Amino acid sequence: MIIKIVKSERTRNGVKLYAKVPSNTYWQKFHYVVYVRTSQMKRWLCSCPDQIFRQTGKRRNCQHIHAVRKKVGL
Repeated sequence: MIIKIVKSERTRNGVKLYAKVPSNTYWQKFHYVVYVRTSQMKRWLCSCPDQIFRQTGKRRNCQHIHAVRKKVGL
């Protein structure tokens, strides 16, 4: 379940998409997913511990990023 998805209207570099996703573990906690595009990188980022500590070094995405990508059709 995704709470909110906001797409950027700007055509310049920066955050292109922002989403608020509830945690599966803690009912009052939310994670934030963003798609960042700059001249040097294009990357999905999530505030969840799985993405920060485990998946980033492996160049994989967490379940929250997969859910947002599926919802927006990317």
